[in-house]
Amino acid sequence: MADAGHAINTPGKRSPDGEREWMFNNEIASGFETRMIQYKDAKVERVDDRTGVVDVPLAERVNKAVRLGGKAYISFHHNAYLGVWGSHGGTETFTKENPSTASLALANAVHPALVKGYGLKDRGIKHTNWHVINHHHMPAVLIEGGFMDSTTDIQVLRNKDKLRTAGALVADAIAKHYSLVLNTTTALQTTKTMNRTHKIVPGDTLWSLSQKYNVSVKQLEINNPETIPHNLQIGGLLHID
Repeated sequence: MADAGHAINTPGKRSPDGEREWMFNNEIASGFETRMIQYKDAKVERVDDRTGVVDVPLAERVNKAVRLGGKAYISFHHNAYLGVWGSHGGTETFTKENPSTASLALANAVHPALVKGYGLKDRGIKHTNWHVINHHHMPAVLIEGGFMDSTTDIQVLRNKDKLRTAGALVADAIAKHYSLVLNTTTALQTTKTMNRTHKIVPGDTLWSLSQKYNVSVKQLEINNPETIPHNLQIGGLLHID
């Protein structure tokens, strides 16, 4: 189970230049999902609104994760300090206070991959009682991938390939933690994300494009969260992988 944090228009969740936290969150969440579904028997369900329009209540997210039988929960976020540019920064991973052994083990698996993916200061594993991790239903972690108001971190956050690769590394760490096996017939390269695009022409459908490029319709939806929910616009670009 996963979510990309706050919605696009959640007040205050943006960089000093007005960039929305959801845009950063969604990139790493998409990279995570893209890689995770390449493992045999792995399923990923987004319990937020993948379009970013609706800020799904936190209790509703957790309830959905439980209802769907989730085995683990990861929430993708990016941090802020005072909302003005500064020299602070770094990545950190949170579990609940007095976490279960399973939640702490998940955090220990995820955090090194997060630090490697971002290449920023390691702020360590911390504990708090935020709602999406403050439960006993399944192991749960919340990651803060960097500070939106850091002059250092923002350079990484603006790099979509970097965020997608970080998401893939987190997925690989979770897969290793749960002893999942990669399905090599559908595996994509983790270091080459968003490297094919398609210009939409009359007659294109998600199904026809999935057949043309040998990707699933779900993969197209994951890679194009702002386009797929709406009509395919002639002349627009779709990210294939």
